[in-house]
Amino acid sequence: MTFYADRRYNAFEVHAADGRLKGWYCNITRPARIADTEVSAEDLALDLWVDPQRRVTVLDEEEFAALDLSPVERTAALAALREAAA
Repeated sequence: MTFYADRRYNAFEVHAADGRLKGWYCNITRPARIADTEVSAEDLALDLWVDPQRRVTVLDEEEFAALDLSPVERTAALAALREAAA
């Protein structure tokens, strides 16, 4: 899994038991806090799945819509979704 202190998402590869790449999963988050002994990021419910053919599926939009976020934070999360999907 890859966490970023300067981006609003984290991402990881998903592999089948035989090692075959199934795709990439991305959580839209607040920027990660990275310390010497700990990494944490607050998940904002919105997720992205990208399959090996680069088809993109947005997940959990209803959960994201239900979160009590400021307009600025909601806009930043949606921008992060677009960035991660690119």
